[in-house]
Amino acid sequence: MRGLSALGFHLIGKAVFWLKSLHRLAFVCFFLVFIFGLEYGVNKGVSSINCN
Repeated sequence: MRGLSALGFHLIGKAVFWLKSLHRLAFVCFFLVFIFGLEYGVNKGVSSINCN
């Protein structure tokens, strides 16, 4: 029984680790897309903030 609960905790730890990694990766991707989008808007002479 103890081995089963240890395995459960181990799997939960792995799942949390993967979720944190995926969350960090998603945040970095979103940040890069936002920066590139802003640069693209500024370079085109169209302000992406004002949307005019």
